[in-house]
Amino acid sequence: MIVVWSALPKPTGKASVNDAALFAAVTQALRSQDKPDMNAHSLHTGSQSECPWNGQIRTGIREDCKKARSTILLRAAAIALLLGTSPAVAFDTAKLGQRGTLSSDEIMPLIKQSRRLRQDFKQALAENKRDSVSCDGMRFPGQWEELGGQRVAPYACHIGSKWLIVRANVRITDRRGRVFEKITPEAMRNATNVRETSPRWEWTDPFND
Repeated sequence: MIVVWSALPKPTGKASVNDAALFAAVTQALRSQDKPDMNAHSLHTGSQSECPWNGQIRTGIREDCKKARSTILLRAAAIALLLGTSPAVAFDTAKLGQRGTLSSDEIMPLIKQSRRLRQDFKQALAENKRDSVSCDGMRFPGQWEELGGQRVAPYACHIGSKWLIVRANVRITDRRGRVFEKITPEAMRNATNVRETSPRWEWTDPFND
């Protein structure tokens, strides 16, 4: 499934949409699919045949199918959350056009800027018996000479049955402190520093909300 969110009309039938509406539209569309993109046979052999959902397969294979479908849904959910996030400041990280995974340990400097966020995050990890979790963030493409590969807000972290969405004000500068507010050839050549401040967050459970 490919989501082109600049297209009209939106899945909601409206000309504009907020983050929650985007997430709900994408996850609902994904959940409505009868079959996952990956199937039991391909899990073991690499073939492209469809996963049989007729109840005639072994329990173990059926569970593999369910796990594959669950993984697809979770990854798509993270993409939907990131694509649906509007920038709070001039530099629009959504326009970077790429995403990448990272450990929650890597975004702790941002999380620690808010005592409440830090406490909520640590509590969620403890409740799920985890030291850290995998997150998704926007990613600077390789064309950025100094920043290529670096992850940046917004972040979506899956903890237990919920997602933690963390947004921030993002400031891009060069070695002289000059600020870049747009993606330009000059910015991609000279930008060296990324600063994330003023974290804002929300918890969401897209499959139960």
